Formats: sequence, C-alpha cells, structure tokens
Amino acid sequence: MENRHQNLIRFGLWGMVIGYTFILPHAIIPYQIIKERYSMEFLLKVPLTVILFFSAVYVVITLIRIPFHRTAITVIPSALIIFAVIQLESNPVKHIHIPEYVIMTWLLYQGLYEDYQGRGFYLLLFVSASMLGVIDELQQGLHPNRYYGWSDMLVNSGSSLVGIFTLIGLRKLPRKGPDWLTGLKNFKPGLISLVIGLMSSGISCAVLFEVQEKKAFQGVYPFWLLTVNMVYLGTAIVLSAFYLYRSHQRIKTGGIKTESADRVAQFWILIPSGILIILHILLMIIAFSGAHFM
Repeated sequence: MENRHQNLIRFGLWGMVIGYTFILPHAIIPYQIIKERYSMEFLLKVPLTVILFFSAVYVVITLIRIPFHRTAITVIPSALIIFAVIQLESNPVKHIHIPEYVIMTWLLYQGLYEDYQGRGFYLLLFVSASMLGVIDELQQGLHPNRYYGWSDMLVNSGSSLVGIFTLIGLRKLPRKGPDWLTGLKNFKPGLISLVIGLMSSGISCAVLFEVQEKKAFQGVYPFWLLTVNMVYLGTAIVLSAFYLYRSHQRIKTGGIKTESADRVAQFWILIPSGILIILHILLMIIAFSGAHFM
C-alpha cells in the first residue's frame, strides 16, 4: 500500500511537470485578455510587477528561516541573473519567463527529490529545466503568431538557475550520496544514445532557424538529419523502456537500493532521454504535419 501511495505521488509530480511544460506556450492567452481589457502600457508592467512581488516575498521568508548571510548567498546571484535578463531582453513581456521557469525548476525539484538525493542533483535539475525550455520554444514555433527564438532559450536557462538559487535558500539537500558518474558505466548503451540524441537535437535546433527564415521544411531540413532523428527516437524509447523494466525488476527482488550509484545514474539517463524523446516527437510533428513553423 505504501509503495502504491509513493508511486501515485511520483506520477502526480511528473504529470505536473509535463502538464506545465505543455501549458507554458498558452500563457500568452492571459496576456491577450489583459491587453484587451486594459492597455499595452499596463501589460508591459505585469512581468516586472510579478518578479518584484515574489522576490520580496522570497526575501522575507528566507530571512525568517535562515541567517542573513545565507539569504544573501541565494538572493544576490538571483538578483544579478534577473538584472542581466532584463537588460539583455528588450521586450518586457518576455521577462515573465523568469517566474515561469522558477516555478518549472521547483516542480522538477519535487519530482526528483522523491527518489534522487545527493551528488549531481542540482546539476541534473538545471540541465532538465534548460532542456524543457527548448521544448517550450519548439512548441511556440508551432503556434500561430508565436516565434521560436534562441534568446528565449537563454532566458529560460538563466531563470532556471534563479530557481535553483531560490531552492538552496528554502530547501536542504543531503550533500552525501552515491556518485552518479560512477554508475554511468553500467548504462553504456543508454549513455551513447543520450550523446547522439543531444548532438542531433543541437543540430536540429540550429537548422530550424533556417526553416523558420525560409518558411519551408522540405528542401531545407536535411534528410540525413531527419533519419538520425527518427532512429534516435525509436532507440531511445526502446532503451528507456528496457531500463525502467530492469529497474522495476531489480527493486522488486531487492537487487538495487534507492541510494546506489546505479539508481542515481539511471536518472541521468532516463530524465534527459525522456525530454529528448518529447523534443524529437515535436520534430516529427513539424516534419510530417506540414505545420507552419515560425
């Protein structure tokens, strides 16, 4: 009964992460409503107002919970990142990505924390949130009047880093734990697949800017790259299913412990692979649906 309850919590948390990822591109709808009911000037003030409000609430909470010097360690880097994003991104509406990806990072934290505590946690958290930021941009490229942009990807990653600093101030994570790098040697096929997936994704994301510019997929997106995308997608799905099944069987028979290096390393394979699978599915939708990518 306890395992079933824990599994329900896991599914719920990861379901929230997935749901939130696919809802993000639709955040433009409340903006359009605000613009229609009030004015463009009012709309442009919304992101900064939200950032300042939640920043003030966060500072107050951390000052109550932890010493001033620890609050400063989390607040100062966060403030610098937010300031840099605001300075580099000229469109004030895009600044709403900061609280959006702070929330994304918090959701990912809760999902990971159920099973993964120790070394490499925050690094995996940052990598995963940044990758989901790329998926967000791909989705926007499929929406009418939305645009796929590299600057937004950087804003998403920077905002995820803010989320990590805020978590350090609010939550404690055990420093001791198994080394995820040690455990990766037992996942060589998955690691090779992951590297190929990351490389093909990077090339695909770069080529999509040309697709966007020429407003055509056929004749612009290389056939060899599409082939690599399809082969990776099939391989990653099979490997991920195999690792999940093997993990389930080993836990069931007591052959793997939650705190083992294999268990931790498995997250470094499965979570990025899962995100890359979604990314490649979106690429297939763009390639075969005839959708106008912007």
